[in-house]
Amino acid sequence: MSGQQTELNSWVFMVTARAPT
Repeated sequence: MSGQQTELNSWVFMVTARAPT
């Protein structure tokens, strides 16, 4: 579960950056 953590981090970062609530 090493490469998956990096992808998840990127996904969360993109979602949070696009949804400033």
